[in-house]
Amino acid sequence: MKDDINERLSAFIDNELHDDVLIEEISRNEQMRAKMVRYRLIADVLNNHYMPASADVSSRVHDALEQEATIITHKRWFTKSNLLKQLSGLAVAATVAAVAILIVGDFSPTQIPPANVAVGPITYQPIQMTSAMQRKLNGYLVSHNEFSASNRMRGVLSYSRIASSARGERIVVQAGTTLEK
Repeated sequence: MKDDINERLSAFIDNELHDDVLIEEISRNEQMRAKMVRYRLIADVLNNHYMPASADVSSRVHDALEQEATIITHKRWFTKSNLLKQLSGLAVAATVAAVAILIVGDFSPTQIPPANVAVGPITYQPIQMTSAMQRKLNGYLVSHNEFSASNRMRGVLSYSRIASSARGERIVVQAGTTLEK
């Protein structure tokens, strides 16, 4: 009877037998489970499936990949679904462009007449600012800072030159130079 159970267990491990009674016996009996582990180890060694625990995992993966068959197929660029995706993207882009032209307007360049520029002699005379001019200039700067785009970027100063002087002090500005006191 003992040999019969061992043969059934061996056949079960080799996938030659499915026995519900044997499965219940293995789940209840600790010795049967230990025997099944030994039989499984023997089967792995005989079928060349056993690797010692000290073996390098990467070399085993590399060997397994070398034994697999390589499937090479040609990628078809013009498949029906790929072509439909490209055409739908093109249709969306054309629709957006048409709506932008209809809503915003014509983007064609127009003829702009040349602007008249007053040209006069360059003088190196300092500009004397009166208190009325300074108040007017301060009003312009406050309005500009309230409505300028740089106001949205906190902490970033716009590119503007600001000069100040004490009362009675002259600032000399020459073309191509920086301000000097």
